[in-house]
Order: sequence, then structure tokens, then C-alpha cells
Amino acid sequence: MSAFDFPNSPNVNDTYTANGVSWKWNGTIWQRTSSSAGAQGGAGAQGATGAQGATGATGAQGAQGHQGATGSGAQGATGPTGPTGAQGATGSGSTGAQGATGSTGAQGATGPTGAQGSAASSGLSSDAQSNTVGGSGAGDSFSGTNAEHNTLIGKDAGTSITTADKNTIIGSLAGDALDTGSENTFVGYQAGTNNTSQSGTTAVGVFACQSAAGSNNTAVGYRALTSQASSANQNVAIGYWALPYVSGGSNFAVGTFAAGGRTTSGSHNITLGNSSGYNLGGGGDNVFLGRSSGYEINNGSYNVAVGSEAGRHIDEGVSGNTFIGRRAGYNVDGNNNTIIGSKEYASNTVMHGQVAIGAGTTEYLRMNSSGVGINSTSPDAPLTVYTAASQGWKFRINTSVSDGAGFYQRANGDFEVVLRDASNNNNFISGNSGGLEFATSGTEKLRIYSNGQTQIGGTTLINSSALLTLGQSSSTVGNQFHLVNNGSADLKMSFISAGKQSRAVGIDVSNDNFFIGRDTSDQDMTITSAGNFGINTASPTDKLDVNGTAIIRSNLYLLNNTYLSSGKGLYFDGGTGSANHLDDYEEGSYTPTISFAGTTYTYGASNDYTLRSPHSTSDNNSISYVKIGRMVYLNFAIFWNGNITARYVVSLPFAYRGSSYQMCMTPAFYRVEIGGDIIGTLGSGSSAFDNYRTTKATSNAGHANIPLNGASEVYYQFQYEATA
Repeated sequence: MSAFDFPNSPNVNDTYTANGVSWKWNGTIWQRTSSSAGAQGGAGAQGATGAQGATGATGAQGAQGHQGATGSGAQGATGPTGPTGAQGATGSGSTGAQGATGSTGAQGATGPTGAQGSAASSGLSSDAQSNTVGGSGAGDSFSGTNAEHNTLIGKDAGTSITTADKNTIIGSLAGDALDTGSENTFVGYQAGTNNTSQSGTTAVGVFACQSAAGSNNTAVGYRALTSQASSANQNVAIGYWALPYVSGGSNFAVGTFAAGGRTTSGSHNITLGNSSGYNLGGGGDNVFLGRSSGYEINNGSYNVAVGSEAGRHIDEGVSGNTFIGRRAGYNVDGNNNTIIGSKEYASNTVMHGQVAIGAGTTEYLRMNSSGVGINSTSPDAPLTVYTAASQGWKFRINTSVSDGAGFYQRANGDFEVVLRDASNNNNFISGNSGGLEFATSGTEKLRIYSNGQTQIGGTTLINSSALLTLGQSSSTVGNQFHLVNNGSADLKMSFISAGKQSRAVGIDVSNDNFFIGRDTSDQDMTITSAGNFGINTASPTDKLDVNGTAIIRSNLYLLNNTYLSSGKGLYFDGGTGSANHLDDYEEGSYTPTISFAGTTYTYGASNDYTLRSPHSTSDNNSISYVKIGRMVYLNFAIFWNGNITARYVVSLPFAYRGSSYQMCMTPAFYRVEIGGDIIGTLGSGSSAFDNYRTTKATSNAGHANIPLNGASEVYYQFQYEATA
């Protein structure tokens, strides 16, 4: 069959007719619309010449018909020759396309029809499930109508698909193992060839994603993402051999051999540039931008290298580095460094926690845990500035107003701290003969000598033994020393002696108090503007306010009441310890809990018991007490309202001091039918006492329950020592 010359760039529903066959463009392929009859068989052999028939009228010249496809059927038998028709008129002009044969004379009998030739190949075809296939073996495993919207072009392209949908596979053996995975795009020889059930993967290039077990990956380029583990998902690789072996996820590699040197098991890495992150391995969250950036790192994480060969020779496993610039951090081994600039360091330079900033190949600034270095790669102070000895200004701030401020070294080696003002006056501090010279407007105003003596004013020492000398050039000046303050700060003058406490005298400006103090207390003695005198208090509230212990070496007469603050007490017999301290007197009452073996008895006349105590003239659900120091005094009675046999426990108002069973009390009782005594001992917790009767029995250690009835009365009067 002759080839068809389909138009380029057709629009939807455009038609094309050639060789008697019509086609229509559906937006994807040309679909045949004419009858699907086989091609026209070849013409039979010329029959024998019949007798000359009468000359027929000359027919009009027909239009040239389309050349039919040559059939492949066997040659039919030669029919008998019909009579020869009259010769048609010869047309004028150049020979045009072959016209249709004019009317002939009577046709001889038609010979038998030859066998039908086989149909010519129709190229791409589509089925009812919108699958389009083309190529030997392409899509030949569809399972019924389950596979839909697939486009498969090429030998064995998608040949194993059974139920997968929405795949586009173009290329010989591309996606040939895919059976159930959907929404994949494989373009190129053996692209995605070993994918089976994976979905969402785009592979463009020979062997791209050739052996892949992960999903949602994108690979563009020869052998990009060629081998993946099942955990390798959401990776992007663009370039020749980009990210070829990967088991991690969410990696992004662009460039020839980007992350291409070993299996990348790490995740969330970005490598952009030929051979960037080449030996990445198991590291994660790295960013490498530039040719061969981060080339030799293996298993390191959280590194950023921007620039051609930036961080190229950093050691295996290092993390937390940031390198910016061509060959930034080249040959540096270590963690948590930041390097900006193109300086190439010596081989195997070890750095940790360093910041280095330079221009070109020169480093100008270094920061580390020791400080900041300017022109120094090893700062050993918060700020280290290095200059050549021949350079006068070591540090300078220069403006258009004055010659500036800074550090200057004189020719003799002395240093000056220069502070010039807006009028360009030469104010400075300089080293001078072992001391310090302070000058304003070029004239010395203060000097500290090498022995520590200080002189303010004058030109010579008035008294060579004084550590501080105040001098004036004129003897008419009276006051040489003032403490003046017009603000809110205190005025204070201190007296200091080696090995002794310092003393201070001053005025507290905030409240106009005069004070005398020591180095451990600003205000040991205070006199307020109202005339109150305080000792060890800055805010005396009375004419004499002593904050601390006072000793009166003679009699003390009190003409009014004496008050003690809460928690304070009296010491007796001159003692100062707790044994001599009386710090509490308290009268009160509390509600006790009376219980036995997990049962708590209920107060009330119609319940288990009632109580009587001196603080009330009638029954009351509380017991009064008096507490003097740590001694607690109790006086109460329990009136029982029913038959109860129990070794009962009564709670106390305060926890007792010492061990249990340290104290025994024998309460009085009435209408309790026992042949012995009732005793009570401290126990049953730190805030209660036991009540039981004593027996001569050896069981239960001689402690027995008390048989009580509705007329039983038990009377208590005892004291015990509390913990506080």
C-alpha cells in the first residue's frame, strides 16, 4: 500500500482522504472513517481481441482517480476478450494526470475474481477503554476492560499491564514489567522497565528508573534514578546518571552524576550541579549547589555548600557546615563551620564551630567560641585585631568632621587611644613611662603613675605618698573636693582597708536619708529626714528601729505593751538555742477523727459518739487545746452512743515529736465493763493516739479491744510534745 502523507499540526475533526480511504483527527490520532473493505485486487490479464464492434460515441475525458493500493491476491484467470471500442480523441496540451478510462464498447464477459489480498497494517489503534497501543507486544496483557486510558507505543511497551490505568509508555521495552501500577510516564529504551505496581513515576531517558521499587519519583536523563529501593519515594533526578542508586526519599538531584557516586540512603537532600554531592550516601537535609560541591561527603547531614567545588574535600560524616563561594571550605574537615569566600585551605584542615569570611582567596574575619578575629585566624579574646608593626593606626573610625577615633601606636611603641571631637581637638589616653596619661585638647589633665599614684590637676605631685592627689595651679581655690549629684543616684564615699570590711558614708538620694554602712550592707545605720534612727534597716519607722539582736547592759523599763510578731518568741536564761526559745502560745480547737480498723465513727447524739471539751458548754464536734511552745494540752470526754468493741484511734491537732509508744495515758472511764485499765499511747501515724485495754493474755501483745456500750464515757486529760 502506498504511504499516506498526513497533514502536519491538524485540528480536531480535520479530515484527510487518500487512495480511496478517509481519515479524521480526534485530537490524538488519525482515525479511519471510510469502509473497511480490503484493498483493490490487481487487474486481470488482457483477454483476446474480440471482433471489431461498432464505433461508440466518444466519452468525455474523466478526472484522474486516486491510485489504489496494490492488492496481494493471486492473479485471476484471463477472461475472454471483449470487442475493441472506438479510439477516443487525443487530448491536446501536455499530458495531464491519468484520466479515467472512457466508455468502452460492450464489455467482454468478466473473468473470475482473484483471491482477496490481506489487509494492510493500520498503525496505532484505540479501544473502547481509551487505551492506545502501537508496536509489537505493546499492551497485549490487558485484563478484559479493567485497564483504561493507557498509551503504549513501542516493542513490548507496557506488555505486562493487566489492570493499570493512565500510564504513558513510549519506547522499546519501556515499562515492560508494569502490571498494576498507574499514572506513570516512561519514555525511552527500557525506561521504567522493572516497575510493577509502582505509581506516579515519570522516567524520561534510556534506562531511567530501570529498576525501581519506589513511587512518585521523577527521572530525566540516561540512567537517572536507574535503581531504587522500595523506600525511595518522591525523588527527583535530572541529568546523565543523576541519583542513579537511591533508597532514601524526597531527594532532588540535577546535573550529570549529581549524587551519582554511591547508593543514596539519606533523604531530603538537594544537589544541583554536575557531580554535586557525588558520594552523598546516608546523609540527610544537605544542600549542594554548584559543580562538585560537597563531592566527597558521605553520611554527613545538615550541610550547605554553594559554589563550584564548595566543600569538595570535607570529610566523611561531618555535619552542620555552611560553605558559600567557589571552593569555599575546600579541604576543611569538621562540624558546624560557616565559611564564606573562595579560600582553599591546606589539606585536612580540622575546624569545628568556626566562622570564616573572606574575599577571593584571603580570609579577613574569623569567629569562634573564643571571640572574633580581624586579620587573625586564631582569635584568643572576644576581639582580636592583627596588623603589621609598621602600621600606625591599629583601629580607626574616620569621619569628614574630624580625624576620627581609634588605636594608634607611636614610633617609640607607646599606644594611644585617640578620641577627637567635632573641633578636631586631640583628646587621648596614652601609655607613658609605665603609667597612663589622660589629655584633653592636647593638654594632660590626669596621670596614673606606674606605682599606682593618681594626680588630678597640676603638673607635679603635691605629696608623693598619697595615692590620690587633687591639685590646682592656683592656691586661691578653696574646696578641692565635692560630691555633687543632681540626679537620682546615691552619693557615697567609701573607706577601704586591705583584709578589712570597707566602710561607706553617704546620702540615699531617693529618700533623703543619711547612712553609714559596710561592704556587706549599704546602710547599717540610717537617719531619715524625719529624724528616725535605724540600725541595720534602711527604712526605720520609729525614733529607734533596730533590725537584729540588741543587748541592753542595764535595766530595760517598758512603759507600755510589748508585742511579738508571729513566729517570734522569747529566749530565757541568756540562751540563744532552741532549748531556751519560747516562740508560741496558742489556744484553739480542732475536729478529731475517731476510727478503728478502717471504720471512721460518726459524731452526733443519734450516731456513734458526742464530745465535750472546756471551750463549749454543750456537746460539740471539736476538742479544745492549749499549745505553749511545743507542749500541747488536751482535756475532753467521749460519750459513746452504742455498742462498739474497738481499739480505737483518736487524731491529734499537731504531729507528735519522737517515736510511737513513747507516752502512756490512763483515761478515766465510766460504764465500761472491763477487768483492767484503758490506756492510750502515741502511735497509729504521726498525729493520733491509740486507745485499748490491757490484759494478761499473751496474744496480741496484751492489747485488747475496749467493749463500749451506749452509756460508756471516757475522760481524757493529758499533754504531749509536738514537732514544732
